[in-house]
Amino acid sequence: MKFVHSPRAAAALALCVLSLPLASCSTPGAQESASPQPSRNITLTLAVPADPTGQAIGNVYADALERLGYTVKISKSSSAPYQQVAEGKADLAIDTAAQAVSLVPAAKPRGADGILSLQESADLVNTINQQDLGFTAAPLSAANAGKVMVLSAAEAAEYKIDSLPTLAAACTKVGFVDDVQPSSGLKTVLAEAGCDTPQFTTEKTEDLPDTLRTAVDQVVALQAQDALIGDEGFKTVDGSSQLFDAEPYMPLMGTAVDEDAAKGVKEVTRTLSQEAVIGLNRLVQGPDGVSPQDAAGRWKWLIDN
Repeated sequence: MKFVHSPRAAAALALCVLSLPLASCSTPGAQESASPQPSRNITLTLAVPADPTGQAIGNVYADALERLGYTVKISKSSSAPYQQVAEGKADLAIDTAAQAVSLVPAAKPRGADGILSLQESADLVNTINQQDLGFTAAPLSAANAGKVMVLSAAEAAEYKIDSLPTLAAACTKVGFVDDVQPSSGLKTVLAEAGCDTPQFTTEKTEDLPDTLRTAVDQVVALQAQDALIGDEGFKTVDGSSQLFDAEPYMPLMGTAVDEDAAKGVKEVTRTLSQEAVIGLNRLVQGPDGVSPQDAAGRWKWLIDN
């Protein structure tokens, strides 16, 4: 519970105490906030991803549930939030659909190219919900944290790269940088696009932004929701999202999430536009970034603007 302190309220409270025998009174603004929150004796544990943007999104969900009267405990951020729900260590988890593939090992959500498409992500939600797993998946967000290939405007012009076919045509002149080893599916897609001899380099996730800023003859894989792409004038290769898993956000809910909480979760998911999530990323990234909690506090401003 949060308490608001102000000199005016304190003075009114003191006056009220002194005059109790004479009359009842209330603090300023009490009538304006006369509609109390619902009283729910329900505490929900929320698991969130390790990255700051994912943590900010988790805090957006937590704030929304608390406004509905729930108590929300955010567990320590993890590289596998969904697993916490599957193991009964959390009631709710926020992550991207690609991270849920391991929850249904019998299913084969990825196509022949080994890459999870948006449609296959939606099918994965249905697959989870058709089985008795002890948890259910909420509908996907419009925001997609999946990767895209990015390069400087100067190199895009020099090598005439603006699409997947032109990227493939220039692949003997540029290298590909990512924070993971390329999948066989990625290699296959590049080969089918005419890129038979791609040069791959792996770097730490936190080093990718500076690599992009200083890149020479390199195309860097970044999440499409990374604000620096637009803020610093880099070029996204059109169609390059096809080279990577689609990663819309997908809330995973355990049995403790009741109907009202589930409605609240789905309502938040409907507001997760690409633009709003880029705004969250802008707030939390970099040395001057705000905390995920503070970024979530500005959510209404982000979605209203």
